[in-house]
Amino acid sequence: MNPISSLDTQPTHPISTSSHREHCAQCSSLGKLDGEILEAQSTLNRLEFEVCETKSRLERLLGERKAMKAKLNAVHDRLTTKLPLELIAWIFRFCLPDDDGSTPPRPSKSRCRKKVILPPIPLLLGSVSKMWRDIAWSIPHLWTCMSVHLRSAYDPCQLDAASAWLRRSKMLPLAVHIKNARSRTKSKSVDPIILLINQHSSRWRNVTLTLPASLLAEVRGDGGGAPILQTLYISTSTTSSRRVPQHLLLDNVNPSPTRVDVQGLSFSATKIDWVNATHVRFEGLHVAECLALFQAAPRMVACKLSSTTAWRHNGAPPNHHIPNQPFIHHLLTFDLKMLNGESPDVLFEALALPSLDILTYHDARSFDLDVVRLSLERWGCYVTALCLDEVKVKHKELVQLLRAPPFLHLESLSLSDFTVTTHFLSLLSETPKLQIMRSQGHFLPRLRSLSFSVLSERNFSWGDILSLFPSPTGDIDTTAQNQNQRQRIRPQVLQQLKIVLNSRPRSASRIDSSDSARLLEVIDNIGVDLSLKVEPGGRDLIEEMRNSPHRQLL
Repeated sequence: MNPISSLDTQPTHPISTSSHREHCAQCSSLGKLDGEILEAQSTLNRLEFEVCETKSRLERLLGERKAMKAKLNAVHDRLTTKLPLELIAWIFRFCLPDDDGSTPPRPSKSRCRKKVILPPIPLLLGSVSKMWRDIAWSIPHLWTCMSVHLRSAYDPCQLDAASAWLRRSKMLPLAVHIKNARSRTKSKSVDPIILLINQHSSRWRNVTLTLPASLLAEVRGDGGGAPILQTLYISTSTTSSRRVPQHLLLDNVNPSPTRVDVQGLSFSATKIDWVNATHVRFEGLHVAECLALFQAAPRMVACKLSSTTAWRHNGAPPNHHIPNQPFIHHLLTFDLKMLNGESPDVLFEALALPSLDILTYHDARSFDLDVVRLSLERWGCYVTALCLDEVKVKHKELVQLLRAPPFLHLESLSLSDFTVTTHFLSLLSETPKLQIMRSQGHFLPRLRSLSFSVLSERNFSWGDILSLFPSPTGDIDTTAQNQNQRQRIRPQVLQQLKIVLNSRPRSASRIDSSDSARLLEVIDNIGVDLSLKVEPGGRDLIEEMRNSPHRQLL
C-alpha cells in the first residue's frame, strides 16, 4: 500500500474551539502580568531614586542644622566660649545649694502635696550640653556633697553611680548623706555602697546617717578614722521599745567632730571623742548621761537636750552617777525639753552654768519657776535671751521671775502659747523712773525683742500694744496732761515684736482701721520689726493692712 495514499486516507481529528480560547486567555494574562511587573519595577526604581535624593537632602539639612546650632551656641553660650575655664568653674560652684551638709536635716512642716524633685546640681548642669557636661565632670568641687538613698534591694547601677561620683570628687573633703529605704532587708554581708563609702572615711567632713541600727553598725570607716570630720548627724530607729543595743564605732580611731546631733542612740553607744564638740543636740538622755556629756565636752558652747528624763523607764540603772557637787561648765546656749513635763530640778542642781546667755525650755507643763530662778541666781549668770514654750504659769509668777537679777540684762523674750496681760504690757511701757518711785525696780530695761501668743481676748487690747511705742508723728503737746503721759512712757527700746494670734475667738484678732493705721506708722516711721500672724493658716495681718488700710481686719 502506498504510504502516502494511506496517510491521505487516515481520518483527521479537528482542534476544539474551546481549548483554543483558553490558551489565548492564558497568554493574554501572562502578557498583562509581565506589563505590571515592568511597571512596578519602574516605580520601584523611581522610589529608590527619590529615597536616595531624600537621604542626601536630609544629610545636607542635618549638616546645615548642626552648623546653625553651633553658630547659635557660639552666640548664646557665651559662658563657655568667652570665659576661661577657671571662672566657669566658680560660676558652676555658685549653683550649688548653701547647705553643704553642716546643718542637720529636719522634717519639713510644709504640707505641700506636689513636690518637684530635681536631679543633683552636677547632673543638671551636665544635661545642658556636651560642653557643659565636660566642664561639670572636670570640676571636683561640684561632687563633694553626696546623697545616697539606699533602695529596697541592692542595685548595681546605684553602686556604679556612687563610684563615679566619688571618682569625680578627686581627693576633696566630702559631705555624705546616707538614708535607708524602709523596706530594705538586712543582708549577711556588708552593704556594697556603705563599704564603698567606708573606703573614703579619711575625706569625711560632714556625715548624715539616717539608718536602722543594723546598717548603722556597718559604718566603720577605712581603719584610719575620720580625721577631718566636723559635723555628725545620726538618726536611727528600732522596733524594740528599749534603747538600741548597737552603736556607732569606727575602726581604730574615734572621730572628734565639732557639731554632733544624735537621735536613737545612748550616750555610751556613741563612740566619739567629745573634746572638740562645740554644738551638741542629743535626744533621750538620762540626767546622769547629760552630766557625762557636759564632762566629756569641755568646749561645748551650745547644747540642746530633747526628751530628757530623770529616770530610766525600763528600770535599768544608769551607767553614770550624779555627783554630789555641781559640775561647772561654761555653756552659752542651753535648750532643754524634759520628757512628759518632768521638772529639771535634778539636772539644774547638778550643774553650774555661770556663762549661760540663752535659755530655752520646752513643754513647760510642770515648770517650776522657783527652781529656775534659784538655779540661775546660784549660777551667777545673766541671761540675755529667754524662750519658754507652752508655759503653764501665772502672770504674777512670771513677772516675779523676770524681776530676778539674772534677767536684768534680758534683751529677747519669747513666750509661746502664752498671752501677756495688760498689766504685763503696762510694766514694759512705764519708765524706769516711775518704776523706782513705785519701789518695784526696773522691769526688763534692756528688752529689745518680744514674742508672745494671743489665745484669748481677755485682758488684751491693741491700745496696750501701741503704748509700747512713742507717737510716730513726733508732735509735741505742752499741756500738763500730755506731759504727765510722756513721763509715764519710757524711751522706746523695743525693736522687734512678734504676735501670734489664734483665729478663735475671732475678736482677739480684730483690728480697727485706726489701730491698723497706727501700727503701720510704728513700722514705717519708727522702724519697728512688727509681725502679726494668725494661726492656723499663717495669715499675715501686716500685709492685709497695707492692702486694705481702711478695712477692719478679722
